[in-house]
Amino acid sequence: MVKNIFRLIERATNSYPQKIFLKDINKQINFSYDDTIQFIYKLNNNLFLKKIKKREKIVVIFDNSVLLSLLFLGITSTNRVFVP
Repeated sequence: MVKNIFRLIERATNSYPQKIFLKDINKQINFSYDDTIQFIYKLNNNLFLKKIKKREKIVVIFDNSVLLSLLFLGITSTNRVFVP
């Protein structure tokens, strides 16, 4: 059993790196598992550099989109609190 979403995405990336994970129907933007995990790593590094600690709340005001989905996954996967 997988304990958190990050481990699930990490496992899927190892098995299916080029398989589509997120797809924006309107703009035809696709993110593979590998693209998604790279986004999460980069977001985590950026939050670390900005001194946003784990368990801190991050408020996000954004329209529904692939980017919002990536932000949700990235923020929650790095043990921070996503506040819509």
